[in-house]
Amino acid sequence: KPRWWPHPASHYERWPLAGPLLSQHVQIDLIAEHWDDLRRIAGSLILGYVSASLLVTRLQAGSRQHPLAKALLEYGKLMRTLHALRWFAEEAFRRRIGRQLNLGENLNNLRRFIAYADAGKEKHRHHEDQSMQAHCLTLVVNICVLSTTWYIQDAIEAEEALGKRIADEAKVHTSPAHPSAINPYGTHNIDVAAVLGRGRRRPLRDPKRR
Repeated sequence: KPRWWPHPASHYERWPLAGPLLSQHVQIDLIAEHWDDLRRIAGSLILGYVSASLLVTRLQAGSRQHPLAKALLEYGKLMRTLHALRWFAEEAFRRRIGRQLNLGENLNNLRRFIAYADAGKEKHRHHEDQSMQAHCLTLVVNICVLSTTWYIQDAIEAEEALGKRIADEAKVHTSPAHPSAINPYGTHNIDVAAVLGRGRRRPLRDPKRR
């Protein structure tokens, strides 16, 4: 996607390799004109006075694009460009984003690990039943993540009580969504001695008894 530049093209001749990325102009004046309204929108979204879907619907209403919508679009393009520049410039920033992406993928792996029956496929025909199955899976995944988080915290506190210091950088790489400590099949107790005491085969069922 093209990056956006707020200054004349001659300003960027100092960075010739960035030329293909900086291909379009951002309207700084339009953002400045509606800056107070943009701040009000941000405050309303953060405080929950308006939903994002309702805001988009209102801004898209009418045959012509609302000037505030244009300003919001220009501001979004500018923020996207700044994000890309930071991504290219800061290795630590790229690593942090990579960790966040890995956390999301770990959650997906945990969901697949828990929903092992029928290879995780939906078997219900009705939408309500499918939604119930999805909600139940989400609940179980959240319980597993919470339980693992507690045990990780207990392990860290136990090590620190022994005088061992665990660096914050090491804690960041610890994921509570790892399935290694989870048994999705449950525990089944079988009395082997009682089974063997009956002989090799079970007695035949009496057809007269139900």
